[in-house]
Amino acid sequence: MKIKDVIRDMPRTEIVEEDDVYVHAKCTSRVFRFVDNLELLMYPDQNRIDVRSSSTIAIWDLLVNHLRVHKLRKKLKEAGIIE
Repeated sequence: MKIKDVIRDMPRTEIVEEDDVYVHAKCTSRVFRFVDNLELLMYPDQNRIDVRSSSTIAIWDLLVNHLRVHKLRKKLKEAGIIE
């Protein structure tokens, strides 16, 4: 399973931009339907992935973005993509 497949499997998440080293997805919250950005920038030569999850409208997000990154990391580990 590839990184993009893991992102596509996330609930209420749609990839809106992608290339070989960059993925930008929009994630919609379940209750209030807020839209957050999820971005991944991959550095294959350095064996590194930078991840950013941020709210588009709010300063305080009730830790939703922190939890999203935590869940993504867990799924990437389960898929054997990262250690």
